[in-house]
Amino acid sequence: MYKEEKLAIVTPMLSGKGGIETVLSIVLKDSDTISNFEKIDLIILGNNNSDEWLKKLPSNIHIHFTTDLSIFRILILLYQLLLNNYSKVICMSTNIIKFVNFIRNIFKMKFTIVSWIHFSLFNEETINPKILKLADYNLAISSGIMKQMLSMGIDQNKISLIFNPVEKKEKIIPVSIGLKPEFAYIGRILLNDQKNLRELFDGIALLKENSIILHMYGDGQVDDCKKYIIDNNIEQTIIWHGWVNNPWKDIKAMDAILLTSKYEGFPMALLESISYGVPVISSNCPTGPDDIITQNNGILYKMGNIQELAKDILSIKEIDFDHSSVRKTSEKYYTNSFSKKFWNSINNI
Repeated sequence: MYKEEKLAIVTPMLSGKGGIETVLSIVLKDSDTISNFEKIDLIILGNNNSDEWLKKLPSNIHIHFTTDLSIFRILILLYQLLLNNYSKVICMSTNIIKFVNFIRNIFKMKFTIVSWIHFSLFNEETINPKILKLADYNLAISSGIMKQMLSMGIDQNKISLIFNPVEKKEKIIPVSIGLKPEFAYIGRILLNDQKNLRELFDGIALLKENSIILHMYGDGQVDDCKKYIIDNNIEQTIIWHGWVNNPWKDIKAMDAILLTSKYEGFPMALLESISYGVPVISSNCPTGPDDIITQNNGILYKMGNIQELAKDILSIKEIDFDHSSVRKTSEKYYTNSFSKKFWNSINNI
């Protein structure tokens, strides 16, 4: 197949450790064989914080960094858009959509703007939903985000529901065999805000003293969380692992992964968990958990109801999830089918 189109994917500054980097890695790995583009530019609007994931991208991906200074970001983005005759530009934030649309209008350019937002549109403060209407087409990573787009009056024909991918895992993580059930949180450590770990700690505070083991993987507001635990006499065994590149290499047994977020996009921590056969307990927050969690792989609790959260944590051993059956619920999100769906959506715009 002869390829002549050019594509730009424009992202905000990335830490190198998040779910967006994982999804980009999976999509771009298959780009040479599935996409219709002779050239793909990945333009990251910020300095390079961690480039390990970028080193693993295929050679057909051209990577460009800008700077942390806003004015230079715009100028470098302008330079890239003028220099290359892109047919499509994928924008991963509403601010990027605004700037790219402005440049397109001023210089009367012809490329198509595609939005690919990874957070709930109505809950993340960095997202301006009104700007989303400037995009010509939209990729929705959860059914909740698609519903949000439809509620804004965006034409359903201009939306593709693609979800997010997960790699097929060869191993299944078994249940713990100790006297105490073991749980884990994997993600950014935020006491309040999106990740809402205050709710997690308040929930386990209702449990019998030292009745569970809680593993915490991630970096961020660790000191704030530790202070909150001490101040509120939360007597549970909590093990802080810090940021780990792949926690699942270290996890030998686990009863469930916990998520108490106020909002998500499509939480990769839950998807990774069920791909290893480990059930999940999550707040029924907007958006994403209700796409992933079924009666066969986990429990949704009402956000803010710490009594229900505590009850669900206690019930995890009683339910006795079959970890092999849990893993099967992740099959529809495997990378091969996702990459085809993603590139077919982009190719056919």
